[in-house]
Amino acid sequence: MDSCSAWAESDELGQSYVAAFRQRVQELGWNEDRNVRIDYRWGADDLERIRSHAAELVNIKPDVIVSQSGLVLPALQQATHAIPIVFTQINDPVASGFVASLARPGGNITGFALSEFAIDRKMLELLNNLAPRIDQAAPPAKK
Repeated sequence: MDSCSAWAESDELGQSYVAAFRQRVQELGWNEDRNVRIDYRWGADDLERIRSHAAELVNIKPDVIVSQSGLVLPALQQATHAIPIVFTQINDPVASGFVASLARPGGNITGFALSEFAIDRKMLELLNNLAPRIDQAAPPAKK
């Protein structure tokens, strides 16, 4: 099993996700020293580095690759159509062209969307109803 992230290895949020992932893998009965190997790659928001890591991971031929970013998934999608890829943290995987649908993703890519896109629209409608004078909205700045 391999994991590829767009974060830098020193990123605290990225490390917290890895810690949670490792804990859950262990809870499911896998032990990194005994019956599972997990290789991590950190892209640090560098597209060339991410592409290089994607090619490297595909050459290792893991059983599955976990993608933790919308920056990483396109590189993995181009690098392999055979190795299963499980994504996390993708806003709209259908509109982005990563999967055919959430119910039936098809191909070798599947995963977990951050939210259903229609819900985002509803949230903006609710914001407009609560504060009709607001004419612009933006996501919080990245730390």
